[in-house]
Amino acid sequence: MSVRKQYVVDLRSLDNPLGLFKMRLSDPDYLIHGTNKPSGVGLRVSHGCMRLYPENIASLFESAPHGTTVQIVNQPVLVGWRGEVLYLEVHPPLAEDTRDLLSLATEKITAALKRKSVNPLLDQDLIAEIVIQKIGIPIPVNQQDLHLPNYLASARKTLNLVPEKNAEVAAAGR
Repeated sequence: MSVRKQYVVDLRSLDNPLGLFKMRLSDPDYLIHGTNKPSGVGLRVSHGCMRLYPENIASLFESAPHGTTVQIVNQPVLVGWRGEVLYLEVHPPLAEDTRDLLSLATEKITAALKRKSVNPLLDQDLIAEIVIQKIGIPIPVNQQDLHLPNYLASARKTLNLVPEKNAEVAAAGR
């Protein structure tokens, strides 16, 4: 697929579910666009569109040339290293995705260990819990005694609001 960029001229972006920018893909069923409801970013809340935070779509719109090739992937299981820490991230799969996510996670973890030529102790119960919960947050799986609820409680929290609202919230001291 390729991108055809379009600036949404409707300046009432707070009322426009596409935000100020949209990028139409060569498949007319798909758009990459902003949103007036950032809480929906990253969720499957539309029929084939990819929503980005307003500041991210603005940046992408400026940097991606017309005709840029786009590849859409479905990866409910992600594994990666940050330094010496191995992370597992599992998202809810698409309804039509029938893969065994625990087997997929195990395969990806095994491949990641081979790439680093290491064999750390892994918490298999934690891996199974991450796959069951499918919360879409990277969780370290090669750290001993990691308790998932405590780890999640200590995670940084973000507030995703329309940029104009951020100033209002800050001014109100909320």
